[in-house]
Amino acid sequence: MNIHKPSKDSRDRVSVSTLLWVCSVREENEKWVNVEIVEGCKRTVYSLDKREGEYVRFENSWHLLRSAEEFKQLIDKAKNKELYLFSNELAVSVSDMPTLDKVSIQQFIAVDKT
Repeated sequence: MNIHKPSKDSRDRVSVSTLLWVCSVREENEKWVNVEIVEGCKRTVYSLDKREGEYVRFENSWHLLRSAEEFKQLIDKAKNKELYLFSNELAVSVSDMPTLDKVSIQQFIAVDKT
């Protein structure tokens, strides 16, 4: 009798999930100039073969999980008017600076980079 065994795929599970922000990013001259916090979500964190860093799957694509420290730097740049950061979902915008303090510092992914 043959026993079927599941085959390994190319993902190594880190076995942890994390809360994160999903951000849409617009670039000019390889510099982020516009960041929209689209939504918050919870995803499982993976390490992928032949890629450095940790990744999450969002809308059928793999995205690099970026650090909470990098997100804090985005908030700081927005406060210094070095980039435009907003969220229609959270009612947050650089045009109303106190609202930026209401956004929790979390890990994030950058989607829809243009």
